[in-house]
Amino acid sequence: MEIYTINLELGRPDVQSALKHAEFSIASVRAQGGRLIKFIHGYGSSGKGGKIRTQVRKMLNSYKQKGRVSVCVYGENFSIFDAGTRYLLDRYPSLAKDPDLNRGNMGITFVYL
Repeated sequence: MEIYTINLELGRPDVQSALKHAEFSIASVRAQGGRLIKFIHGYGSSGKGGKIRTQVRKMLNSYKQKGRVSVCVYGENFSIFDAGTRYLLDRYPSLAKDPDLNRGNMGITFVYL
């Protein structure tokens, strides 16, 4: 099973463009029969979390409430001690080799469709 990595920061898009890219990516991965996406949205240069990060996570939480997404694991929680991470690792053992595991990277979010 493949893990799809989608870089929402590429080309320094505005928030709306990044959200559209995320939406399209979810639909595309689902159409290809994929289930796991690693979104790279960055943390923002302000030190408080960027607008893209905030809005993408807000969108993903909305999708989760509507049943369009099963699990969201924020990068800062992507750890062997996190239940959501363990759920993903059970389904994708190769995820244990991801360089962000146990690193507290606030610039990423994993989504299981």
